[in-house]
Amino acid sequence: VSTQSTGTGTIEAMLTQLLTTAAALLILGTGEARPDYISRATLINAKGQNGVSWGTLVVTVKGDGLYHRGVTGMVCDDYMTDDTAHFLCQAAGFGSMEQWSRLSRASDAHKLPYAEWQNLFVGKFAGFALDDLQCGPGATRLEECSHNSAGHHNCDYSEGMVLKCSEMERGVDLEDMDVQLQKGRGVMSSNGTVLLNGTRSSGLVCADGVTSETAELLCNEAGYDTLVDYQAAKNVNRSSKLSCDTLRYRNISVIVEDLDCPSNSTELGDCSASHARGDCDADDALWLSCTN
Repeated sequence: VSTQSTGTGTIEAMLTQLLTTAAALLILGTGEARPDYISRATLINAKGQNGVSWGTLVVTVKGDGLYHRGVTGMVCDDYMTDDTAHFLCQAAGFGSMEQWSRLSRASDAHKLPYAEWQNLFVGKFAGFALDDLQCGPGATRLEECSHNSAGHHNCDYSEGMVLKCSEMERGVDLEDMDVQLQKGRGVMSSNGTVLLNGTRSSGLVCADGVTSETAELLCNEAGYDTLVDYQAAKNVNRSSKLSCDTLRYRNISVIVEDLDCPSNSTELGDCSASHARGDCDADDALWLSCTN
């Protein structure tokens, strides 16, 4: 299985994931509504590679007042400042912003092509997810910024945002992640592909660099006592891992790389990890065999 490629296929796969991961439930009754939030942000270059540090910004905005899949599109550069651009780089998983520009002033290498923008956004959405976004220094959540209602804008393609963000990424918050081992069509098992499930995102773990200590802790977090074996999914029998069809249908991809759990770790929150950079695909995802 390979979910990494370039061109339209990669962009469409990424956008499907943007639309389906971390779906927000509508709150029923008289409870307080959840404010809009950015559930996913990524940078895409002209080759269709997402997760790069320099590219066109695409976000999905969700909230209780929005359709449950949210609104996906570019961010308009109206009222853009360095503080807002810094917030957006952090939303995309990076430490800070190095530079920003509107699409009309950016190098072609860093632009989401116009034809792709029309095909993927215009019609399905309004083309832009956010307009008139203004964030102050230190903002970490969308609710701390002002903006038009998600999807409401007066922008055209040339006003999209291109960001160059620092290569040093913020670590992934693993505190709210549950660990499951799944195979086939999503059957829970003591041996299977590792799936992290969080409140706002879910996906696979890149196997590169994972140690036996880290694999052991993941077995424990999945409810098992002992690690038997750990491998990249490409080295495992097809029946013992999530199927290609399931990965495609559920739009599952690698979301975490460089997962490391020190020997004294007792829970997943003690570990560190980086956001996926797009160079580790489903074949490279972590597979575990555990037992009690």
